[in-house]
This record gives sequence, C-alpha cells and structure tokens, in this order.
Amino acid sequence: MRLSDSLSAINADPTQLEQLIMNLALNARDAMPQGGTLTIATENTTLDNQYCSAHLGAESGANVLFTISDTGSGMDKETLENIFDPFFTTKEVGRGTGLGLAVVHGIVQQTRRAHRLRQ
Repeated sequence: MRLSDSLSAINADPTQLEQLIMNLALNARDAMPQGGTLTIATENTTLDNQYCSAHLGAESGANVLFTISDTGSGMDKETLENIFDPFFTTKEVGRGTGLGLAVVHGIVQQTRRAHRLRQ
C-alpha cells in the first residue's frame, strides 16, 4: 500500500469503490498463481490538457489518482482490447463470470458521470 497522507476528497460511493478494489485484486491474484506483488496507491495529481487529449475521459485540473498494479503475467493485445466486455474471460470454465472488469469499468464511468453532474 502506498497511500497519500493528504489525499483530496472525492465524491464516490464507498461500497462501489470496495467492489472495484475487490474485483481488481481478485484479477491480480489470478494473474499471479505463483505469488507476486499487488500494489494499491493513491496520490493527488494535476492533469494538463495535453494529457487529457491523449486519454479519453480524463479531465484537466486537480484529480486523485488511484492505481492498482501487480507483477502478474500481463495481457496480450487481443485480451487488452476485450477486457471490459461483459462475460469476456481468459479463465477456464467455472473460475469466473467475466464480469469483474466490466463492473470495474461501469463503476468508473458512473463515478465520472456523477462528478460531471455535480460541477
């Protein structure tokens, strides 16, 4: 865990954030069957217009960056292109529904929409 001591407040549903963290952590666990490192980090950051023009959905200005990373095997290009599709999975039958990252994506999009509506 690398969490900022002075993290700015965000407006998000804590239960949904817990679901997001759980889904990402479970995927990380499955990507590291022989063990590895899961890192959860938070920090305040400022995004400029150049960054936002290259990253769809990013908003310039003050933001909170939440990162989950692991030392797992990674993904090939085809997998990466499909990871947020509902029911897409690389796991064998009975080891997942293929909904974890679709749920993560939905939570992030819903939180972004709610933030824009409050501004």
